[in-house]
Amino acid sequence: MTMRIEVRVPDLGLEAETPIRVTHWYVAVREQVMNGDRLVELLVPGAVCEVASPADGVLAEVLVRPLARVEPGQLLGIVETAFLPAPEASS
Repeated sequence: MTMRIEVRVPDLGLEAETPIRVTHWYVAVREQVMNGDRLVELLVPGAVCEVASPADGVLAEVLVRPLARVEPGQLLGIVETAFLPAPEASS
């Protein structure tokens, strides 16, 4: 069983009109990632922000291509992680 975890643009505390652009993805689709690995780089005026993987797994989808403008909270991609359900308690 797999679990799909969303990767979103973080709230960077910027004014609404401030442009945020995806500069590039560090990881390709179907590539394995670890929790905390950098996935994508965002460019804001005067700064660069890296968005990290929220879990161990595989980058399943990239929904925003490089050079695209994005907004805080926007979905960037999906990480799929193996999900092992807890064993049922025996009675």
